[in-house]
Amino acid sequence: AGRAGRGRRGALAVVAVLGLATWPLAGHPGAAPSAGGTVATDTVHLGAMAVWLGGLVMLIGFLLRRAHPRQLALIMPAWSRWAAAAVCWLVVAGVAQAAVELGTPAALLGTAYGRLVVAKAALLAAVLGVAAYARRLAHRRADRPARSRLRWAVGTELGGTAVVLALSAVLVQTTPGRAAVAEARAAAAEGFAQTLTSPLYTLQFEIYPVQLGENNTVHAAAYTPAGKPLPVVEWTLTAALPARGVEPATSYLLGVRPHQGLGAVTFPVPGEWRLRFTLRVSDVEQASVSTTVRVTSPGPSAAPAPR
Repeated sequence: AGRAGRGRRGALAVVAVLGLATWPLAGHPGAAPSAGGTVATDTVHLGAMAVWLGGLVMLIGFLLRRAHPRQLALIMPAWSRWAAAAVCWLVVAGVAQAAVELGTPAALLGTAYGRLVVAKAALLAAVLGVAAYARRLAHRRADRPARSRLRWAVGTELGGTAVVLALSAVLVQTTPGRAAVAEARAAAAEGFAQTLTSPLYTLQFEIYPVQLGENNTVHAAAYTPAGKPLPVVEWTLTAALPARGVEPATSYLLGVRPHQGLGAVTFPVPGEWRLRFTLRVSDVEQASVSTTVRVTSPGPSAAPAPR
């Protein structure tokens, strides 16, 4: 019976780890430069958060309402140790994950992703302050009238953790700092880079250089809304300049990888060119996204045009 019980617990642990790993595999960690390490780190991050948040829900929803003070005197110190370990793993894994997704210190305050990370870290620090207060209450003697304050502290801790999770959900949908910095550098180097979104996919592309003529290379990459590389069946790029009567001209990008396309676009005259990307990802699914690129003369120059 003992071996069977250990076997069932081991199998349950394996299923739990595999289940947790499906989330980072479908998000930014799966597309990171060192995918193996970032997926493992994110799995630890999610597991630690699950332990911490699950314990808080059990405390506020059941134990602090119904358990006898003597039971709490035994349960709370043990839970406090588990929570402390979970928070340590959560912070270590979160810092490592943020370092990979940001890429450089400049991305911390210079990108939307980095600013969200700062906001999440500040909120987490406040929540941990409340958690430290709850930990002190949990270690007090059971006959002291600290139960109502403990319920308040745990409830506040749970509410703050829920907001941290909401910020995490926003981060999943935000272009990682390393990618945003790369886009900015490409744009500064007499090129143009941008991220466009549709309900079907997220498109990251760059054009270099942006100048009059035919030698403007287009490199594009498609991802699912969760950040996972998305294979594309057909890439279509249409360029038009309505202000000067230039009709739309269509070209096709070559699929150099399942989720990446490479091609070229021609700008015969200066102006604010309207680009339209149409990506077909299956026999029945396709979507288009558009942007505007300013081409000036003489010399190469490009910038997002006012909308």
